[in-house]
Amino acid sequence: MERQSLNHGWELPSETGLYDPRLEKDACGIGFAAHIDGEQRRDVIDKGIQILISLKHRGAAGSDPETGDGAGILTQIPHAFLSQECSTLGFDLPSRGSYAVGMLLMPLGQEEGGRMLVNDLAREENLEVLGWRECPVDPTACGEVARQTRPSF
Repeated sequence: MERQSLNHGWELPSETGLYDPRLEKDACGIGFAAHIDGEQRRDVIDKGIQILISLKHRGAAGSDPETGDGAGILTQIPHAFLSQECSTLGFDLPSRGSYAVGMLLMPLGQEEGGRMLVNDLAREENLEVLGWRECPVDPTACGEVARQTRPSF
């Protein structure tokens, strides 16, 4: 693969597929790992975790050092896992790739109102909400500041 030289001593790959080196920008606090062929492989997750570890230098914590900025990893929809989870909740998912997943953060104690609002909005857009799953969390894993205002997922 032909490479373009840059002034700061490293090189970018040439334009290929969806990649365009002209769109590159420097940014502190961002990392990206993917297989361009779209295949799901565990090493992408491992690389994502390494990116988060490498970004720790950006000081993404407030006055409470136990409370971070919420940095995380975005992955493809884990169809097999969600199919199993949804089945235990009493509803089935369509085939892989024919549905979407929403991750909602709602104020604690107001989840039912949030669900009703989302259900109404979905109906207005001719969409169907198949079901709801509460994301398990460990509130002791975050700092006191975050625990005071943490949402429901």
